[in-house]
Amino acid sequence: MVFGGSNKSKKIKLIKNKKRIPILIIGFKYNHHSRFSGYDCVVNYLSGDHDITYLNLYKFIFFKFKSNIIQNFAHRLNHRALLLILKYYLNFSKSNYEIVHFLYPEDVISKFKYKKRENQIVIASFHQSNEWFRDLTFSRKSNLSVIDIAIALGHSQVDLIKTYLGIKKIYQIPHGIDCEFFKPANFERTPNRILVVGSWMRDLELMEKLISRFNARHKSIKFDLLLGLNSKTRFLKYSNVNVFDYISDEKLLHLYQNTFLVLFILKDAVANNALLESMATGNAIIVNDVGSVLSYATSDSVSLVSNDLDSYESSILELLSNSHKSNSLRCKSLDTSKRFCWKIIAQEISSLYENVSSY
Repeated sequence: MVFGGSNKSKKIKLIKNKKRIPILIIGFKYNHHSRFSGYDCVVNYLSGDHDITYLNLYKFIFFKFKSNIIQNFAHRLNHRALLLILKYYLNFSKSNYEIVHFLYPEDVISKFKYKKRENQIVIASFHQSNEWFRDLTFSRKSNLSVIDIAIALGHSQVDLIKTYLGIKKIYQIPHGIDCEFFKPANFERTPNRILVVGSWMRDLELMEKLISRFNARHKSIKFDLLLGLNSKTRFLKYSNVNVFDYISDEKLLHLYQNTFLVLFILKDAVANNALLESMATGNAIIVNDVGSVLSYATSDSVSLVSNDLDSYESSILELLSNSHKSNSLRCKSLDTSKRFCWKIIAQEISSLYENVSSY
């Protein structure tokens, strides 16, 4: 879906005859819970019809440290060094590419001035929500002005990109999911088991209040929490939780496949990896409607709740006791997830590449 602007105002030409387009894609692997997670996975599915060079900035990233402080410091140091290298690499190599696609513009192109060559098209896929756009400095807005086409991963971003960045050509193409890895299992799910995955844009204060309430009122119900190192310590005092941090891909998949339902308490959302993974593994899901949640889930594939303790409690108790409703949600969430398999999303992005040419 395309929003705003016209082909005339942007002078973008449709390519009549299919050709191999020289494309540079710039991205990296974020520290998601699985190597099968993350937006960079799209590169593995993009059409061989294009002449694609993928510059993986974190190909030689530092290894993981048990100390989150050290890990974050190493991450920032590595990122700054790589941005400096990238800046000079682009200046020397930019003439080779008709299209440059930044998978994470918020962490790359916003941080340095890129002077593209004449007739080159810059595409950027945006991941951040309201707060990031509102807090943009003048210099970062200036750096981002080089972008010709924006890919909005969720509907809530469209007006933000228009308003704060002035980009007129915006395509809404969603995040994808590895449907071959993330899939349901044949074994029975564990009753009274709730899974919570992720810390980014989560309301951890409300989550703690909910867990505390269940610890007092519903002791037979257990929570498996897969959180970042900074977030997990606050939950260790509760007897109704198991807290995980670094786990294997197979363990993550088992948690999704084994749990009775997956719970999300969000402050905001654009493209939530854990939500897509929960859908693809055929889970009953409870989530509050914020940001772009409904760009991925539908009102009949998840249990949408108000963002308050009573609503979460009643929805959890209902799904744990009502197998008909929970099974119905599982079937519908799994069916909905098929729209976001990487093969489908990659085809949409490939079509975008094909439909734009040099100015």
